[in-house]
Amino acid sequence: MNNTRITNLVKSRKGKQICDICLKGKITALPFSSKFVPANSILENIHLDLCAPISTPTISGYQYFMIIIDQFSKFISVKLLKRKNKSFTHLKEFKNAAESFHSNKIKRIISDGGGKFKNNYSPKAELNIVLVQLTPRNTTVSPREETSLLLKMVGAC
Repeated sequence: MNNTRITNLVKSRKGKQICDICLKGKITALPFSSKFVPANSILENIHLDLCAPISTPTISGYQYFMIIIDQFSKFISVKLLKRKNKSFTHLKEFKNAAESFHSNKIKRIISDGGGKFKNNYSPKAELNIVLVQLTPRNTTVSPREETSLLLKMVGAC
């Protein structure tokens, strides 16, 4: 086919077109200063988020995933969960494993304040959970990672 016969064909620089919906979905707001104090050591600030539910469960039946991020080291732990109510159990398992590995205690856990943690929290758990209101200025590190993971999982444009 001769290229001179094709009209109104838009070519992208990479030879791959990006649909309007994907392009709009990748638009983000300009960064702003965080109100959180930077962490000075491992396990000082742990950010977490429960992402749920995934519209199509995995073959094994997992519908949720939990992201835990150490603010200082940027270490990311992702755990697939079949049920939402297992998130607090996984948090306690992560806490025990991380504290024994690093010989350090988690000082602060920062979450968006979802009911999954408030309902399960008790003073006996010895977890200092900081609940933040879910607004763009108060959002923790996790949502950016959540978006990246979701885009990798669904294979977006």
